[in-house]
Amino acid sequence: MVDLIDSQLAHGLKTYALEFHLPFYAVKRSSKPIKDTRRRGNGMPLRESWTHDFQLPQEARHQAGRDGKYCFYESQVSVEVTGCDERSWVGLAFVDTYFREEGNAERVDQFARQAATAIGNGQPMKSCAVADNHETLKVTLDPIALGRLSHKAPIWEPRRYFLRVLGYRFEQVLEEWEDVVQCIWDETSFYVSYTSVLPTLWR
Repeated sequence: MVDLIDSQLAHGLKTYALEFHLPFYAVKRSSKPIKDTRRRGNGMPLRESWTHDFQLPQEARHQAGRDGKYCFYESQVSVEVTGCDERSWVGLAFVDTYFREEGNAERVDQFARQAATAIGNGQPMKSCAVADNHETLKVTLDPIALGRLSHKAPIWEPRRYFLRVLGYRFEQVLEEWEDVVQCIWDETSFYVSYTSVLPTLWR
């Protein structure tokens, strides 16, 4: 969902907000799902996760080299660009990463390490800056845009920036959905082929 919201503060300062919310499901192969530790008011997880073995016997899965279950994760990406004019604005991103492994690319510290590695002659750095000849080189990757925009060549117009980020995030979410569809297709095809040979085995 993509929204354009106009708001006005109590003192009469007009502001604007451009925002989008892209829900999706992610799929990963694992023995058990990673649970979201965040909780709603009723104690339930903020995002749901579950496993699915597509009703195939474990022995058949093992013989076919398909060990492990598929874990599905509810997730969402939300981004907002808000400000009071073309020059004064800020971008915010809220991304579910509870199901991703440690050091995944959505973490800000991971962007810092990638930038540090690129600047520091291939040697990973733990800090968010790299010291070179007593000068500090700041991280230049934009996490909101999945690291595909650089602060060295920023997009100053908020609407243009918003649309560029929206495009990058659409690509990300589309890829996640395609993985889910491919998973279901592969497992369904394997199930059909497996069940179709059972009658011949019983003869």
